[in-house]
Amino acid sequence: MEQSFRQGVLLGEETCNFSRTLWLGRWCGDSFYAFLQMLAFAHLRVVGAQNIVNVAVTCCCSETFRKDFQMLDAVFVVGTGRSGTHFTCRALAGFENISDPLNGHENGNVLYKIANSAIYHKEYPIDAVKYYSERKGEYFGKSIFLDQHHPNLFFTEDISRIFLKPVFLYPSRPVVQVVASMLQHKGVLAWYDVARRSFGWKNLGKSIPLPNRFLGVENKQQLFDMELHKLCALRVLAHYQKMKSLSYSDINCRFVKYEALISDQEEEFGRVFSKAEMKSLGTFNIVEVGNAVSLNKYSSVLSARQIDDIAELEQNWNDSRALADI
Repeated sequence: MEQSFRQGVLLGEETCNFSRTLWLGRWCGDSFYAFLQMLAFAHLRVVGAQNIVNVAVTCCCSETFRKDFQMLDAVFVVGTGRSGTHFTCRALAGFENISDPLNGHENGNVLYKIANSAIYHKEYPIDAVKYYSERKGEYFGKSIFLDQHHPNLFFTEDISRIFLKPVFLYPSRPVVQVVASMLQHKGVLAWYDVARRSFGWKNLGKSIPLPNRFLGVENKQQLFDMELHKLCALRVLAHYQKMKSLSYSDINCRFVKYEALISDQEEEFGRVFSKAEMKSLGTFNIVEVGNAVSLNKYSSVLSARQIDDIAELEQNWNDSRALADI
């Protein structure tokens, strides 16, 4: 069942690429792709027949949608936990044509499975594929879907097979700010316990891969012996490196300057999105004011030594990447 579902998603993508080469043109290719995807999902009882009708009618009849759809149909806020993904998502909800079904929160089950797949270097979980396929059926042609399950950073290609024009936004802020927030969040830190337990005798053969793309650790010694603030910093840097690598790919991903977003939301979004995209997103209204005081909160959470440690680790990380590029 899982394999046939994945094949249904890929079938839509392959058919879309083929139909774009025909005289029917780009729009027909995109619409036919969406229609075939919905057929595959309905067959697997993921999206009902009514959604197929809704999507087909929307694609064929909405002139406004056909123009705006060339811009984007979904916005995914990705990144490290505690990096500002929640605020970024809530700020984006200020656009009139954006819809966030979870109102700035995550689906706990979906979040866990995506993060677990990321840390174990597994395929994108089928529950996540089903979840986003259902959301596409609900919002396709009606509004721009907004999501903030941040570990999706590692599965942008999978999401790009479900949505036609997704944009991935990564809140970028100083490492010390993120680490300070991580140290105060049990859920974020719990993944280190999961990783360490994976090397226990009860989990023989089921340990996390090393080096680990999600945690940023190179070996067991780092995982077990490194101080927590340094481990958190490695994780932030690993996520940043992943986003940076995506920026050189065909994936439509962009950095959001978090401190600038706190200062002036509309101006920062105006930098991130094109004028045509801003028009598609619609009128913007501030729904939550940023807290500038929070930007300096790290100084009361981290000691001077910890701040220096993070700065040194960040410098070493950047130097090693620079050498690798030579």
